[in-house]
Amino acid sequence: FQNEGLDEFAHMAVLPPPASNPNMARVVLWKRSQDLEDCFDGRPPRSFLWRPRSPADLVELAPPTNAPADGTGDFFCSGHTFDRDGRLIVVGGQNYKAKCQNPCDPGNHGSNEAVGHKFTYRLDTSVDPPVWQPDSGLLDRERWYPSIINLPNGELFVGGHSGAPSTACP
Repeated sequence: FQNEGLDEFAHMAVLPPPASNPNMARVVLWKRSQDLEDCFDGRPPRSFLWRPRSPADLVELAPPTNAPADGTGDFFCSGHTFDRDGRLIVVGGQNYKAKCQNPCDPGNHGSNEAVGHKFTYRLDTSVDPPVWQPDSGLLDRERWYPSIINLPNGELFVGGHSGAPSTACP
């Protein structure tokens, strides 16, 4: 898989097959969208569909319509699970704009501080290729590498690291 670039992905989920082809195997993968050398380059979150029976078939999916293209709502460092409808839910992640525009760094070279965001994305897995859908959000505060689990009553519980931008300088 190294030759296909699949070793660069930090997150992945096995998707249920689409209704049109119940035997199709599919995996959605996502990685860092921003170049850490330049810190912030204004790309929206990026995700890819891989069909394991055809390793060369790696297709980039269109970003969610509610995904900002300013680096504030990247998929990287997110948490994910599936809802009762089979849609993939991705919550939180990396806020590159806040991380890289650190007011404590006069050169704006960025910070080692983890900075999360409150965006939530859902992937409609019933179609092929899957489609990201806008979501009103589940988070009440910024989350960086959160965990998300399904509770027995059907609700989702999101917990874990809070990564709000800091305004205090050391």
